[in-house]
Amino acid sequence: MANPAQLITAFSKKTSPGAFRRLSRKTVAQQLSARVAKPYLINQGQAGVCPAAALVYGIARHRPAVYVRMVTELFDKGRTRVDRWVLEPCADLKDYNPAGQVPQADWIPMASIRDSENWFIDYQAVGDIGGANVWEFVRWLRKAGYTDVKEDWSHVWDENRENLFTASALYKKNYHVSLLIDSSLLQGKTAILSSPNHIVVLRSEIAAKPARGVELVNMTVYTWGKLLKMPKLPMKVDDFLDYYYGYVAAKY
Repeated sequence: MANPAQLITAFSKKTSPGAFRRLSRKTVAQQLSARVAKPYLINQGQAGVCPAAALVYGIARHRPAVYVRMVTELFDKGRTRVDRWVLEPCADLKDYNPAGQVPQADWIPMASIRDSENWFIDYQAVGDIGGANVWEFVRWLRKAGYTDVKEDWSHVWDENRENLFTASALYKKNYHVSLLIDSSLLQGKTAILSSPNHIVVLRSEIAAKPARGVELVNMTVYTWGKLLKMPKLPMKVDDFLDYYYGYVAAKY
């Protein structure tokens, strides 16, 4: 396979409108170049597709040529194959323009993943329900070629300290580690009723450092087109765990 830069150059030189006919080849090529250099720029924007974002980000980081081929083949042909996973979104999605709500190069793979995995209802617009449960997310990882998938999470109960630092140890061993959290951790808010409503990708080891007699937790995560410190405000480990629901880790 050609390197990512060669794939992007070849894609940019084509003159056909492509399957996503309302999107711009030039814009997609420019955004792809930026994301190969800085994968964290991949941004779900206003679409509720954080599991797909976590997966696309992982592919871009670990297999940039596969990532570029995935996006460019979807744009040109409306269909692509990632390992043993065939993505072929519906005609309505390919005729949709996210109109600045989601970058075009990000909308194509993330929306295509969600729509290709839907059985009955098309995913075709930013406002549609685009989330996925963790069982689906694990299945997507395996379909995309990830192996040695390790998971310890709950949709109901928050997790414990051992779980949190196991996720950190797996990150240190070069696993792609995604964390299931309440998004209030990123917003500096305190949720009255915490819930597992967001997936982020761990991008540092997890530190727990004493400060003024208490142990504060800190880490860097990828989400929403950025690398962010989490939690946003200083927080004790035990308090953090009230908003933490476990991890999924995998390797290529």
